[in-house]
Amino acid sequence: MAAPIYDKSYGKAKIATHEFMEYESEKLNKLIKKLKQDGNDQIAIDIGCGTGRHSFVMARHFKTVFAYDFSPNMIDEANRIRRDREIQNICFFVNDFEYEKLIDEQQFYGKCDLVVASFGMGSFVEDSNSMLRRFYDWLKPGGYLFISFYNANSITLNVTPTWRDSALVAQIDKDNNSLEVNLTPKTRFNIFCKLFDTGIEGPINRIFNVDSISTYPMIMALLPNNLLENEFAHAAFVVADKTLAENKAGQNGYYVIVTAHKPPQATSGYSNVERILQDLNAEYEVLEHQPVLSMEDVKREVGPLAKCIIKTLLIRHKDTEEFVAVLLQSEKRLDMNRVADLLGVNRYHIHFAREKEILQLNLKREFQNETGESL
Repeated sequence: MAAPIYDKSYGKAKIATHEFMEYESEKLNKLIKKLKQDGNDQIAIDIGCGTGRHSFVMARHFKTVFAYDFSPNMIDEANRIRRDREIQNICFFVNDFEYEKLIDEQQFYGKCDLVVASFGMGSFVEDSNSMLRRFYDWLKPGGYLFISFYNANSITLNVTPTWRDSALVAQIDKDNNSLEVNLTPKTRFNIFCKLFDTGIEGPINRIFNVDSISTYPMIMALLPNNLLENEFAHAAFVVADKTLAENKAGQNGYYVIVTAHKPPQATSGYSNVERILQDLNAEYEVLEHQPVLSMEDVKREVGPLAKCIIKTLLIRHKDTEEFVAVLLQSEKRLDMNRVADLLGVNRYHIHFAREKEILQLNLKREFQNETGESL
């Protein structure tokens, strides 16, 4: 039952954790002010909102805030605070983001100015690719993603301090993909934790334009908590860690914060198809189904009709930057050597077009992996 004591306990006693929360809030507030100044202040989403720490800040700047957490106790506490403050423009919901369709999701699909998944939330979702694609689909073109993770390159994973007085509330167990959270001496729990590394950074870069990646804190994460209780030491190490946070050559802080935006020219394939059907006065029916991230998923959802499905793969020439579209039966794999022969080019001069390259063509969005399988 962490919710009633969460705001009072988390990050209050452990100074490195507290400083990360402050640092993250500073970066998010700067982004919110930028969006406000640019007139992008209609809809914001807070995933893993807890008791609403960021949601209440966002509510002062956005017309509507949708906030979700899988914990009923956290949402109860957030709603209690909302009622006490008489705030009308936040909708708090109990939802498990990874395994459920969100309540009111259709209201903000493709319309969001900002999606926030803070305080390491990005590490608590096992399927990172699915998470990022959902965020992408919620955002309007030019909308921003603000997300944080626990860092696989944290210096704390390579150094073992001799003291037990950690300045961090949560301790990473890299071998077991978990995080031990010590909220109070009597309130401890373990949760799944997927660390940020190139395996996550790559997919972010493929579909978003990344504005910044920073890690924080590095030095304070190594120090005993009682040392940081000294006012002079505390101030000095905050300055040092903030300097290191933006240093791209040494991304070794405990947490990672990524700020990125959806390419402004991005379009929705679904919207394009719907518009064409309406222009033709065609009769059609929309069938709801679970997200499909591979051809195997499509076959499972669609059934026997899958044999009729043709997938479109885009090939790009590295030197000329020209694109070639290849249409292939869904169950077949593409032979890149054969494509190179047909095009009369060297095999190593062509590759499957990346998502970001496809989006720049202003076409219907098709994801594919390096085997040529449409996603």
